[in-house]
Amino acid sequence: MKYYDYFYREDLTLEASWSRDWDVFLSAWDNSERVSRVFAHVRASRKIWIIHPEYNLPQEALPVGPRFEAVGGYAESMQALVAHLESFCDLPNTRLCVDITGMLRPQIAILLRLLEHKGVVQFDAIYSQPANYSQREQTRFSSGEVSDVREITGFEGTNMPGAYEVLIVAPGFDAALLREVFSHKARAARYLIFGLPSLQPDMYQQNILQAYGIDTPLPDDETANMKRFGSADDPYAMATQLSAIISGVQHKQKRSRFYIAPLSTKAQMLGAALYCLAESNRVAVSLIYPIVSAHAAATSSGLSTISVNTIDFRLLRALSVR
Repeated sequence: MKYYDYFYREDLTLEASWSRDWDVFLSAWDNSERVSRVFAHVRASRKIWIIHPEYNLPQEALPVGPRFEAVGGYAESMQALVAHLESFCDLPNTRLCVDITGMLRPQIAILLRLLEHKGVVQFDAIYSQPANYSQREQTRFSSGEVSDVREITGFEGTNMPGAYEVLIVAPGFDAALLREVFSHKARAARYLIFGLPSLQPDMYQQNILQAYGIDTPLPDDETANMKRFGSADDPYAMATQLSAIISGVQHKQKRSRFYIAPLSTKAQMLGAALYCLAESNRVAVSLIYPIVSAHAAATSSGLSTISVNTIDFRLLRALSVR
């Protein structure tokens, strides 16, 4: 297994000015306090709002300032965003910061893949914790129907017919998404990674209640229906836990096929994408996510800790060949 805690991360607050600044700052608008306050606080030469049509926000609810409309599919919209950045800056030499708090989860992974492909050496990813979710454990982050569960573009794994299948889920509060993922790989061995420490003290219990309240078929290998833990706001803890689970399974089952569904925090989606970039050269692994027509905006209230995670692709490459 590999350890991802070599990466640098820093916890900040809005009570004081930050020592760091950037050339370009991107943030996805979701009409929440934790996104708007960070956007106002950050010092950057150029700030751009990403507008996701999936939030279905009326024109009057959109922020003032330069915007990028993320229209099209998940991959197409992120490709267009990167092309937009390249139209006014030398991307590999730009000090870039992305607030992933309001982004759609599949687009976080796709953007990571694209930035690596474009030769970016490193960038910073901000994730802000909420004080509360609006409906506690009943909070839904999707507001439309689930049409399918698919592999995320750029994170498709090699097909292995007859292989031992393993589904690794970071379960969130959205029972509809969790049910679809469990049903999609109903017979696969199942590992659940819970956010612990959680974003707030009561959220771990709420997460447990939701995850074990889903009525779906049990996996064929019930002995592998395992519970694991990783800090909910730390992408590197998520990547390390995935590496531990998958290397452990491979030790017992040489011919294994893995599916990772990060349904919980945006930080855990970032960690899952990091894991895949570093280790998919030796593991048959896919990132999967339910495709929904609409996402709920402003699902949280308040603002807690703000984490700045430095994504260093040089370090990632070093880990991949270690």
